[in-house]
Amino acid sequence: MLKFFFFSALMLAAVTIGLPILLPLMLIGLVLWVILLPFRLTFWALGGLIRLLFVILGAIVWGIFRLFSPRRRYTTA
Repeated sequence: MLKFFFFSALMLAAVTIGLPILLPLMLIGLVLWVILLPFRLTFWALGGLIRLLFVILGAIVWGIFRLFSPRRRYTTA
């Protein structure tokens, strides 16, 4: 019974004291998230384009390497 009262007191304190502090902080966080979203999407797109460029260049270099590397012949003894 004492545990129930202690838990109830903690929950009541969290709701009455914590909620008025939490809601403005969540609102500020949401506004910052919305403001910074275009920047995050821009850097995501630029990073994707740079990654795509390196993938294409790597595939070309790998293809040229495979084209000019000597063929190996496997023989069974």
